[in-house]
Amino acid sequence: MQYKTPGERYKDYSKKVLFIFIPALLVFLISTAINTGDNPYLYYVSLLTLFLSVATGIEAIILFILSKIVH
Repeated sequence: MQYKTPGERYKDYSKKVLFIFIPALLVFLISTAINTGDNPYLYYVSLLTLFLSVATGIEAIILFILSKIVH
């Protein structure tokens, strides 16, 4: 197993986090677009995926910044 520096590991983690961020953002946009107000569950799904996409987006940004700070 090849040793990776902490910066490379943080960069790899930030790429993996994007695999959660992009689908969560797509589900949020689709559920918001088809929600007409009749179904409260779509509202909760859109809120949950909005929270998930914001949280993973912030995590990806923090990991990317850490990969630049820690070489």
